[in-house]
Amino acid sequence: MPNRAFLPIANREDLERLIAEGIEESLTLEYKASPSLCRESKQIDELCKDVSAFANSAGGQIVYGVAENKVTHKPERVDEGVLDPKVTREWIEQVLLSRVNPRMQGIKVDRLDLGNLTYGYCLTIPPTSVGPHQAPDKRYYKRYDLQSIPMEDYEVRDVLRRSTTPSLRVNLTLGGVLSYPIVLENSEANAELIPIKVSILNESETPAFHVVTNVLVSSEYSVTTVHTKFDQCGVRSRTERLPDMRILRTTIASPPGVPVFREADPDIHLAGFYLSLTQSQAKQLRLLIDVEVQVRAPGFSSVEYWALYKQGRYLTVAPPGSAMALDANTQ
Repeated sequence: MPNRAFLPIANREDLERLIAEGIEESLTLEYKASPSLCRESKQIDELCKDVSAFANSAGGQIVYGVAENKVTHKPERVDEGVLDPKVTREWIEQVLLSRVNPRMQGIKVDRLDLGNLTYGYCLTIPPTSVGPHQAPDKRYYKRYDLQSIPMEDYEVRDVLRRSTTPSLRVNLTLGGVLSYPIVLENSEANAELIPIKVSILNESETPAFHVVTNVLVSSEYSVTTVHTKFDQCGVRSRTERLPDMRILRTTIASPPGVPVFREADPDIHLAGFYLSLTQSQAKQLRLLIDVEVQVRAPGFSSVEYWALYKQGRYLTVAPPGSAMALDANTQ
């Protein structure tokens, strides 16, 4: 399964970096003190509950070996490590395999050397495609407000649909990179073409045979779709959230094309177009461009709000949920 952007956590130095940078807990990251990872029945049940909650939600990481501030939810220090020598990576994997149903797939357990023959652990948990997963108390849990809480019936049904319908996401880049140089300011050309590349990924075991992707860009910017897989489909009138937006559409249809499989190379379903920047637009000190991406397939629908913004002499991608994307799409 294509992983989301999990943090690289493999040793004590990585934990110290999290502390130095003040990376606080989130829906996809939780810190736990080492004593909470032990062979007591209550703690084993808590381990299973927390891991299943991450799998039933968006995935994430649980880091054992870090003392956190209970108010700010930021890491404070690396603790003394797991003391019980019988708590090993194999033991953790066996507990999860035997006490969570159905069995979870793709979980990675890393042992973190804390020095002086002590260890912490990092559990990296992908979102489930075979769940939902039931904890030992016969309940289903999800991540909410930095906690593991019971799921509502409709939420259980929603996770069940993951195993029978595609789960698609978009990767948007500028010609394959996140920051693209703007050279127009020092050029005699009237406009510069910025390549916008869009690829579709599938996080479900169920392939997508027909996918329609709409990319909407603020209409004050021109676009070029000649010799690309995108078609221009007019302009959507201004909404409460966004200005007038140009609609660009690309379609995946199988047959005759290739379905979107989970294991597929992202470049198989790569499409693009060109965003045209004029001299005056390129010279703006605060260039912030709205981008809306709609993906639709049988059993699946999503809308994401991206943005492109100027950072020095570069145009940079702001993904959904980032401060710049929220700023662009709420003006």
